[in-house]
Amino acid sequence: MRNFARWIAAAAGAAAFVFYVSAAVCGAPITNPTATPTPNDQPVITIGPPHPSDYADVTIKFSGTPPKSVTAVATMAVGDRPMRSPHVTFKPTSDPDIFKGRVEFSISGSWTIHITYDGKTIDYPLVVGQ
Repeated sequence: MRNFARWIAAAAGAAAFVFYVSAAVCGAPITNPTATPTPNDQPVITIGPPHPSDYADVTIKFSGTPPKSVTAVATMAVGDRPMRSPHVTFKPTSDPDIFKGRVEFSISGSWTIHITYDGKTIDYPLVVGQ
């Protein structure tokens, strides 16, 4: 079991390195974005801290009528089995258009946060631990 844990850590480190190098070569930003670009009705997603290590505080601002509920789960591809974060239910703030939640990560690497609201899903890529 100890060797498997080392393999997982090595694979996650390699994936993060490949992402970093490919982003640098392609000219894409290397750090995590702070807000998503949005079409007219898409919510604005912000992440803090700017370089998450074991969690990310996610804030989502909706325009128009806010959704009834917002949930999220983060996934990371490791071998043939994806890793998953605990399921998160976002809570509305004092502003009914803004929801907040904390997504926790078990290891460093390239994760995708899958945010679901009103039957829609937004995938938010995020590099953890850099």
